[in-house]
Amino acid sequence: MNLLEVLKSEPWYVGQAVHVAQVGSRTAKYSSPSVEFHPLLKEVLLSLLRGDAAGQDVLKLYSHQAQAIDAVLVHKKDVVVSTSTGSGKSLVYLVAIFEALLQEEHDQMRSLNNVAQGLIQRGVAAERLTIACLDGDTPAAERNRVRMCDWAFYSKTVESKDMLHSHVLPQHVEYGRLLQNARYIVLDEVHIYRGAFGAHVCSILRRLRRLVDEALLQFVACSATVANPGEHAQRLFGPDRGDVAVVTHDTSPSGGHAVYVLWNPASLVKGLSVGGCRRVKRSEEEVPAGYPGPLEVVEGDGEEPAQEVVLGSYNQSLASPIVEVSLVEIILQDVKDALNASEVPDLSSRVVSYRAGNSVASTRYPARLRRQLERDIFSRQVLGVTCTNALELGIDIGRLDCTISLGFPGSVASLRQQFGRAGRAGHPGISFFVGFEDPVDQHFMHRPRELLARRPESVAVVPGNIAVLRAHLPCVAFERKIKAEDARFWHEGGENSAWQAAVRKCLAEGSLEEEHEDDALVLVPARRWATRPGGPHRAVSIRAVEDHFEVVEEVATQQAQSHDHGGFLQEQSRDALASGAVAAFRKLDEIDVSKAFYSLHPGAVYRYRGSEYFVTNLDLKRRRATVKKCDTPLAYYTRAFDHTEVRIHTREKHATSGPAKVFLGRVEMESRVKSFKRFWKSQDAQQEPEVELSLPSWGYCTRGLWFEDPVGVARRPEMFAWKREGADGSHPAEGAEQWTWGCGWAGAHGAMHALLHVFPLFVLADRRDLDAACMDEHEAPPMDHPRLMIFDAKDEGLGLCDAAFPHAFAMLREARRLVEDCPCQHGCPACIIDPHCREYNRFLSKRGALEWLQGLESGNIAMGGMDLHGGPAD
Repeated sequence: MNLLEVLKSEPWYVGQAVHVAQVGSRTAKYSSPSVEFHPLLKEVLLSLLRGDAAGQDVLKLYSHQAQAIDAVLVHKKDVVVSTSTGSGKSLVYLVAIFEALLQEEHDQMRSLNNVAQGLIQRGVAAERLTIACLDGDTPAAERNRVRMCDWAFYSKTVESKDMLHSHVLPQHVEYGRLLQNARYIVLDEVHIYRGAFGAHVCSILRRLRRLVDEALLQFVACSATVANPGEHAQRLFGPDRGDVAVVTHDTSPSGGHAVYVLWNPASLVKGLSVGGCRRVKRSEEEVPAGYPGPLEVVEGDGEEPAQEVVLGSYNQSLASPIVEVSLVEIILQDVKDALNASEVPDLSSRVVSYRAGNSVASTRYPARLRRQLERDIFSRQVLGVTCTNALELGIDIGRLDCTISLGFPGSVASLRQQFGRAGRAGHPGISFFVGFEDPVDQHFMHRPRELLARRPESVAVVPGNIAVLRAHLPCVAFERKIKAEDARFWHEGGENSAWQAAVRKCLAEGSLEEEHEDDALVLVPARRWATRPGGPHRAVSIRAVEDHFEVVEEVATQQAQSHDHGGFLQEQSRDALASGAVAAFRKLDEIDVSKAFYSLHPGAVYRYRGSEYFVTNLDLKRRRATVKKCDTPLAYYTRAFDHTEVRIHTREKHATSGPAKVFLGRVEMESRVKSFKRFWKSQDAQQEPEVELSLPSWGYCTRGLWFEDPVGVARRPEMFAWKREGADGSHPAEGAEQWTWGCGWAGAHGAMHALLHVFPLFVLADRRDLDAACMDEHEAPPMDHPRLMIFDAKDEGLGLCDAAFPHAFAMLREARRLVEDCPCQHGCPACIIDPHCREYNRFLSKRGALEWLQGLESGNIAMGGMDLHGGPAD
């Protein structure tokens, strides 16, 4: 009996498997590269491939591998390979690297026989070739050894970008021998370089290009299957490097042994209420004919354990890194508890958790432990592992029998990467996608065939984001004086370009200075960087765009002294100087400016690592918030309220489909946190009124996409006013008269949330990189021309709305289907409620949202009154 049949036979099974699909088979296609390999490399490849496609003396690879290798070695082009998981993408850059090394006459290459032997034994590495990993875990002694080598430079992992930015580039003189011999820059999993992070990676790669001999340099990129691999790779490398060779036709075999299962938890299948959402029970689909039973346990012969290796990956895109790590540990403990209570308690010790990748540093496992875990998983000593998406990105853990993806990972491309971990190399495997209550998850649980047939999304990245360039320019100048010709690396140079705008901002704020050299103007870093450890590089977070506020805790002087001032800042105010007292502060955290006013305003309750702190001061000039730890748990929490306006600056493009009209252009967002309110945790406590705040407004110019009312019937001002039924207008109790209003702003608010929910179906995007022009009942003015607007939530934009514009009407249709298909009555997290809403989902109407979305498609927005139970929540 296979795994799925076992699950279906359990008494708790009520149709959670809403869809089962078996991957179709595909026959491999082979061809020979036209390049003449070094004899030893050819011997190694023939040995590795013997029994697969190789003949006696003729080297044959998958056709897409041969095409990519020829592009690198024969045509000397930059290359991107975008094919499925397990299709042999890594072989392309490994062959290129070793071919280049074997053709060089280095001292360390004297014994080529040993090189070949090492290649044969390890498949990709060589014993006499010194190969090292340079990342944050590399010891200082090993880094010193790396500086003295002549290797082909090879950057693969996400962590390598951090090392390039903060270590290699600022010390490029010490790494000069390595950098000047750089031949190949390998970028794996390039689909993750998007949004703010992608913009930072673009600048890091351009800084690298500026310091190496570009005549020798080639880029080789590998990607999950995405819609625009060539365009994306060219933006990363730089359009000035010319055309990129794009390889997308996958010619690797697929034996039809992989099975995909979409699994909707019982609480959603049975129609139990979850957060206001009720789901109907769905009929299960039978296992397809010929299902191979991939996880059937067979007695082993001692060469390979007769057991399954299972990967459980948590993908919930709404969670912070700390939350993700906590859930990984919770899942691990649940699995261990279940095994300890079963008939096989000994298996409990063979289930582990794994933390790496983009996990926050304080929660990431040490390097030695991670390497040991990877070896144990590869050798199948470990039966199961729970993790974030770290094992999706470029870490070789061998073949898995089963993967369980908890929540949609944000893109079809990433889900396919995770599914591809099971059943590789012709072995059977099964992959589960467990749907959460998230709108996108439930969208695909409703339409499973659409998920499996869906084309991968586009990837959006903007190399010329002014905010990112402004952060990197002091680093560029620190590494080498900036000259006029350096603008070409950012493929811009006009007076109004992003490069020039960023330069002007840096000069105005004093992070760059001008000098004259040989009758030419050059830019140098501000003098203050010379005295700061790490220079300007340490001030740049490559996963953020904004500036930040520091959060510091005021502590007793004795406490600071007991810690030897580690992590402490000592300062003396004017009053303190008079009395001889010293104020000591311990840095706790850093928060983006756009978030700081919401969580660090005076009077706020700030939570950090399970403790509560009271904000005592917000220093706007120094961008520092001072907090004091609460001795006892507070009886209340705080919530800030803002006033936000989004104004259209320019309309650059528009398109129509029937009556619907969509625009793309530049918009201005301005927001001000105007008040906060204490919410008492006890339901019996008297709720307090809002407390006014005097904080400055903040905002930015960015890129926006908006739909406008095609027929103008929503122009009547009364359609945007709240109407309270009942004598006193108070919040109605359960069963009392309900709140009613026109569909105006309340419906527009819900419709914008629905558009945000479906946005990732078309463009790879992180939710924190998007926003919408939502307003509450106090901010919603009458409008002559109402609209639904979403925009990039970063200064100068991230290219997300630009990438989504061609799909705008498809987005509108999917948003309407999302709201139509949700069986809830008044709105829930699966349709119009958004956990990121700055208005806390007040002033929402599900029926109004549907009227808006249907009206934009049909040209007839019905402005009749409609009900919402509960009205605007406090």
